[in-house]
Parts: sequence; structure tokens; C-alpha cells
Amino acid sequence: MISTAFVSALAHVAARALVVFAACGVAVGCGRERDTAAVPSAQNTATAPAHGWTHGGVPIATPTLLAIGAAGESTLRVTMSSGAADCAKLRATFPHHEALSGATVVDFWLVEPMLPDGRRGPYEFHSARRIDGTPDATPGRGLVARAALLDELRLEADIVEVVGLELALQDRSDPERLIAHSGDLRAQNCGRVPPRPTATAKREATLSLTIAAKRFGVEGATLRNNRGQTYLRLSRAPHRCESAMTEGYDVYLDLALAGDPPAVTLATLLGDAMPGAAAGAKGRESFVIRTVGKLADAGPISFVFDGKLEVGGFPIALAGEVAPERCVSASP
Repeated sequence: MISTAFVSALAHVAARALVVFAACGVAVGCGRERDTAAVPSAQNTATAPAHGWTHGGVPIATPTLLAIGAAGESTLRVTMSSGAADCAKLRATFPHHEALSGATVVDFWLVEPMLPDGRRGPYEFHSARRIDGTPDATPGRGLVARAALLDELRLEADIVEVVGLELALQDRSDPERLIAHSGDLRAQNCGRVPPRPTATAKREATLSLTIAAKRFGVEGATLRNNRGQTYLRLSRAPHRCESAMTEGYDVYLDLALAGDPPAVTLATLLGDAMPGAAAGAKGRESFVIRTVGKLADAGPISFVFDGKLEVGGFPIALAGEVAPERCVSASP
């Protein structure tokens, strides 16, 4: 039996979403007129959003709101907790999702999408996770966004303000009670956390990756074999074979390699800032790869790149040398 509160909350969000669809034809990141309700002062940012959070239509009293991200990336994670939380603990555990005893935590990601012409689109909702305060809760479970709209994201030294956030999240294990937010949200800015020492590969100082006219230094490189196909993964952020690159990374590149000397068979741009997985390898015939070492061997190998590709509409260029870490298994 669906609860009256659930129907009421869903109807409210659906009505707001239909207005936005009619006005601009997209569900996320579309501009709208800003709510006229006053935004809370900076002193109240961690406990008083303009309209607030509800769970099954019932207000969540004085939630803690914190925002954090990875150094060098644009993606941002907002943590809403029904219990006490602070930046020090969040920074110490990030990027892991931490359960708080007796509290319900919702982590959701906001991303600044990368466009093929090098510009960035307005911030938009990406994904959300619920973590309950029980010993077996971490890393929690994903939530389904029934509505996810925002007008603007404003970053200040101490405050992250999400203007006009309309969010309705459904938990598959509790589908009748939406976790929802309406209005402006102001969270304490916990800053950006450098990569953990255990997740830092040897700096690849001589290789540069250019995506849509934006140049990235490559600090992470791994080489793995998956079902007979060899993949070279390159990222601006340091990573190792065991790094889980599922949240918080703007963009990274996977090159499928084959042959001796190796050639690119497919290139894929991945990451939160990418509008889906951009794949392709237009121009690979003239893309130059030289190696020291053999692709099929177990020993050290280095690659020297000099070339350009088009990957899903995104122009990319690689120049310089990289010596990747060889991965024993095919785990991401």
C-alpha cells in the first residue's frame, strides 16, 4: 500500500519536473527562476537549508551538510547526515563512504560535465548513495533519482551553495519513502583531499594528455590484460591497479592496444565529467606509438606517444613517454 506522504511528495516533485521539462527539455542542470526564499546565513550552513530535507514527507531535523572533493578534480560530493559529522573525519576517510552510528547518511555527487569544445557545462546531479548507521552498512547502496534538478552551484572558501536544488531519491529497499530536498542548499566546504599515499602511482612527468584543448599532466598509468585484450589506463590523478575509479574522477582515458609494435584499436574517455562513455579511435592509423619492452611480456615496458585521435567527438592528443604499472589481475 503506497503511503499518502509518498504520493504527496512524488506529486510535488513530478509537478516541478514537468515545468522544467516544458521550459527547456532537460531533466538536470537546467536554469530556472531562483526561489525567493531567503538563503540561510553562513553561520547556519551546516544545519539549515532554505526549505530542507524530508524522508517520506517527514522533515529531517537539523541535518549536517558537508561538501568535499578530490584535489585537482571538479566533481563534488555533498554529504547529508541526520547525525553529527565534521570535516576532519570526512577528510580522513574520503573517498570512502562512512556510516555514522544511529544516523542516516546520503552522499550525492555533483559534476561539471566536459563538452567536446573544451568548455564545461553547468553543474548537474550525477549519483547518490545511502549509508545507514549499522556495522554492515558501508559502502551503502545506490539511490534512484526520480527527480534531480538544480539551477546553479556556487563555490566559496567555506561554503558550497546549491541554488534551486529539487531532489527526490528512492531507495529500492524502502521505495515508498522518498528522501527529498527542495530549495537552496548550503553546505560547509571541507575542501579537496589529495590522493592517499596508497593510491599514488609513480609520477609520470613526461606525458601530457590533451582533451578538447585542455591539457592534463598524467600522474597515473596502469597496464592490464582483460580476456586477451590489453588496456592502458591514463589519468590526471594518481592511481594504481587496485584503485577504484568509480567516483570523484573527472576524466581518464583507456586505450585498447594490440599487435607488435602495439597500435590503438579503441580509445574510451571515462569519468564523472564525461556525458557517458565516449569511445572511438578516429585517426588511429597515423597515431604513433613506440615501446621499450614487449606488450605481451611480464617485464617493464614504456610507451612513447605522438599523435591525435577523435574519441566520441572529443579531440585528444598524447605526447611524451610513460612507464605504466603492470597489473597482475584484470580488476579495475
